[in-house]
Amino acid sequence: MTAADIPGGIVRGPAPLSTVFFLIYDPEASAPSVRRLSAGEAAARLYANTLNPLAHAGDGLDAAIRVATGRRCFELTTAELAPTCALLTATTDRSL
Repeated sequence: MTAADIPGGIVRGPAPLSTVFFLIYDPEASAPSVRRLSAGEAAARLYANTLNPLAHAGDGLDAAIRVATGRRCFELTTAELAPTCALLTATTDRSL
């Protein structure tokens, strides 16, 4: 699998964010897995991984909530590359 195999094409301008995946590397995972996240859990994860949230309105929490509530959010546990990519593509296709 190469970058050319990933669906989506080339975009030359802003593109809307429709789906967020939080990746978890588990070297013991025999297969990849995906789990839908609630808006609350996704907002907490976004906030925890934000660079300098205190520089934004509401200490960045408002933006994290806005992103999480307007998108589909998932936790993706990775395994071998090919099955992980297949699961990511299938999840994205089902979510559209």
